[in-house]
Amino acid sequence: MFGVVIGSIGFLRIKAWWFFTTLGSYWLFLAETMGIGPVGIVMWGSILPFAPRCSGLDPALSSAPLATAANGCDWGAICFVVTYLILFGTLLWNG
Repeated sequence: MFGVVIGSIGFLRIKAWWFFTTLGSYWLFLAETMGIGPVGIVMWGSILPFAPRCSGLDPALSSAPLATAANGCDWGAICFVVTYLILFGTLLWNG
């Protein structure tokens, strides 16, 4: 639910920004990136602490500091993958 709220705020920010800048027809691609990215990040972050427990490892591996650090590192990767998949061929050069 949190990812959907944050994603909606990101989508609406780009939509509002479109009225004041010259994004042209690319505003929808940027809005999709800002809307979908947080949903994937929050979903991955909520699943990540259960991975050590389900694989039979020590449950202390899924402590809050470790899960937060891992989620922070994975955030960048998820954000760049979503951006690449949506914007490749439009705003990203495809040469």
